[in-house]
Amino acid sequence: MCPACYINAILFSIFGASAASISNNPWVITLSIVLTILALYWLYKGWASYTTHEYFKNMFEEEHKH
Repeated sequence: MCPACYINAILFSIFGASAASISNNPWVITLSIVLTILALYWLYKGWASYTTHEYFKNMFEEEHKH
């Protein structure tokens, strides 16, 4: 699930930033702010699943035991 979260975050941030940089319309700027907030949400969701998922915990613990 992590890679999908990070891909969504990248896509939302690209569309949000590009919309904000090329428009003067308040509706488009509002949409770009919403897309940027969604990007931050997906980035957090990907990070949270990485830190709490058992598979990644086992990989991290084994890497630091040696």
